[in-house]
Amino acid sequence: MEIEIYENYRDNEELRNLFFEFTPKALYGADFRKWYEMGCWSDKYKAFSIIKDGRMVSNVSVSEIDIYQKNSRQKALQFATVGTLPKYRNRGYSRHLMNYVLKKYEEKVDLFYLFANETVIDFYPKFGFERKFEVLFKSFRQPEETKYAMRSLNLDEKRDLDIIQNLLMNRNCLTESFSPINYDFITMWHIIYIYSKNLYYFEEKNIIFILESKEKSLHIYDIISEENFELDSIFNKIIQNSEIEEIYYYFTPNQIGINSHETVPDEDSLFFIRGDFSLKNRTFKYPITGQT
Repeated sequence: MEIEIYENYRDNEELRNLFFEFTPKALYGADFRKWYEMGCWSDKYKAFSIIKDGRMVSNVSVSEIDIYQKNSRQKALQFATVGTLPKYRNRGYSRHLMNYVLKKYEEKVDLFYLFANETVIDFYPKFGFERKFEVLFKSFRQPEETKYAMRSLNLDEKRDLDIIQNLLMNRNCLTESFSPINYDFITMWHIIYIYSKNLYYFEEKNIIFILESKEKSLHIYDIISEENFELDSIFNKIIQNSEIEEIYYYFTPNQIGINSHETVPDEDSLFFIRGDFSLKNRTFKYPITGQT
């Protein structure tokens, strides 16, 4: 039986609404409606879907991304939003969609990658994906007096939203090791749904920090800036809690002047890749706000 695949329907209201109804049911409550309404559904994000009985029942989406690794720029495809409604599982729909997308892009990109969840880690190797292990980077500091100089950003304030969008469009690359380029539409999804309460603006340097304090540790999920800078030199201005002793980075921090660090395994990462991956024996962390 031939399976019809619907694609490139971002501007089709009927199909778009079927997608919005599908994602929370198939993907642990994930919602894309506000992301679209805020103008973040980029041409680089493409959905491939199967419709049965008047509803969307299975989907595989991809983000077309350029990757910077080892002084070279590569074309890549990041898979996302892979799922099927419970009633329609075990019919081969996800497998059909995966094969369709891989064939469509196999001559157009250098590599494919994705971040899985624990329920499907045996699924992706069937398509030639190999798991790679990431780390979290960790640095230490001596408690010192803080001179806090940041303010919270509010997505509902136009001034703040303009700051976020302008910096995302012109952001500098945080790392030389396996970093996405021009992925503002992905980071905006994280900002809207996950980190809206963790946005801070350091106006003196025109930098946005996405971070969170947990007891004596600081977790920096992203740093959005136009230029390189020395993070060590401004720590006391971005930390409110003078007792902070450990800083965790959810990206590879080799472009922001961290003098010393160590690594710990990223136990939550289920990263899979297919294609030319040059960091096989190197430690790295793909930016968490670039994951789909």
